[in-house]
Amino acid sequence: MAKKDKGKSKPRYTGVAGHIKTGKRLQSRLSQYPVHFFDWGRDLLPEFLWIDALAQAHKDIAWHKIFDDFVDRIEEGLSEDVLLLGTLSSFAEVPQDKRADIVARNRDFIVFAFAEPVGRLLTLYPECPALWLLPEDWVGLQRVDHESELPKLENALLRLAPAKDDYCGYLRMMPLVRVAKRGKIKFAVESEIPELLSRYPGQCTDDERAIAESYGRTMVNSFLTPSMGREWPEWPKYFWRHNYDLSVCRYPILDFGDGDDEDERLLWTKVDAARKHNLKTLAEYLDEVVRKVRIDLYDPDRDEVILGLFSRVVRLYTVLLEDTKLWAQDLSRIMLRCLVDTAITLCYLLKSNDQTLYKDFIDYGRGKEKLLMLHLQDSHTDETGPSGEDPESLATGLGGGLMPEAIDIDLASWTKKSARDMAIEVGMLRFYRLIYDPTSSDIHGTWVSVKNINLIRCVNPLHRFHRLPQKFAIPLFITPLVYGSEIVASVIDHCGDEYSFPVMNEKLVDFSEFDSSK
Repeated sequence: MAKKDKGKSKPRYTGVAGHIKTGKRLQSRLSQYPVHFFDWGRDLLPEFLWIDALAQAHKDIAWHKIFDDFVDRIEEGLSEDVLLLGTLSSFAEVPQDKRADIVARNRDFIVFAFAEPVGRLLTLYPECPALWLLPEDWVGLQRVDHESELPKLENALLRLAPAKDDYCGYLRMMPLVRVAKRGKIKFAVESEIPELLSRYPGQCTDDERAIAESYGRTMVNSFLTPSMGREWPEWPKYFWRHNYDLSVCRYPILDFGDGDDEDERLLWTKVDAARKHNLKTLAEYLDEVVRKVRIDLYDPDRDEVILGLFSRVVRLYTVLLEDTKLWAQDLSRIMLRCLVDTAITLCYLLKSNDQTLYKDFIDYGRGKEKLLMLHLQDSHTDETGPSGEDPESLATGLGGGLMPEAIDIDLASWTKKSARDMAIEVGMLRFYRLIYDPTSSDIHGTWVSVKNINLIRCVNPLHRFHRLPQKFAIPLFITPLVYGSEIVASVIDHCGDEYSFPVMNEKLVDFSEFDSSK
């Protein structure tokens, strides 16, 4: 597990400071403009199925000439307003009353250039806008086999998926050839593009082809997407939705290995030794803290808050170390969020050294406890709290008698400072940015967490790699142990500086040497 090269590279995207802050929202500068983003795979890829099939069927000859000749023949005799790009939806532009005559005049060539390459596949899609091009007598002779056609379609989708590789770049130039041929593009006088397009592809160098294809992608997109006032064609929507009727979802086949890799076994042996070392070291250190830290027995609130929060930090970390199931992506992130949240709170209280903050912290918790007591008493009389609490046990815990009556309930927070502000004050902004904020998604189950952890890609290309419910074991990561060790070490340093905790005799292993992501 070699460490990644940490060499700095030039930032690719606009930094945080480059965004516009509006209230609690950081707004992208690009979002200020009416920019429409489309998804190549979803919106445009189905349009190129014939062009891909033609290229595959006649790859040994100048298939692009067949393409151009074919579209010329279909356009013959049509109004100048009809512009056929060679995409499947563009053939819907041919008036209904002209279609039969076009097919009759060009029957043999249509079979050669269109029906044989892609016709059998398109018969699986009764609402395909180019289906009218298939001669009826040819269709009547076909015996379409799903088992043979669907694998061909899968291969086509996989070929087209990259969008910007050499092959797709070549295919995506074909509609532009049609647009340029009809004089629908206006070029600047000094532009080299018209001359370049006239030589594309056979008489262009590799560099010239790359320039033409880059230009072609931009221009063709503008003709195929709503940015030119066009509506999205119905064909891509129909294609993808109809695929659900043609084939079933497929889960990926995951290879978990046979466990015989010597390097892997050696790595886990070392991780296990480090894990046991940290568990033993922390257990001994907690005993030493109990022996050496002096508690104010007259007014123990501050000491109890500090020792309680520290105990929680140790507990969360040691449980993470003890149970490898918690190293899974979902559970480890929840554990890290709880850990860093507690660490920031503890270090902030230590740093502030304000007795009233400790009182606020306790009072807030007592208010929440009273609120549960009242809910159980007033509205949920036959139920208990999450740990089996009932109103009587909660009242006793709050002091009994009239004590609960004197407790206020704060519905906001125990401090007016945000977690981010507290993290800044105690030098934990890095932990806030890299752990606290991102793992909030895992605590609340927002889309980022659900997408990355609870869903997995369907590997059926016909299904556009949509997401399915996750049913496999979620991978284990060492990274949570790296961050967990850093957080605990930082808390111990703060406790030593601000609260006279003893110095640790042995340091915790930080696990970074075992983590390939660090």
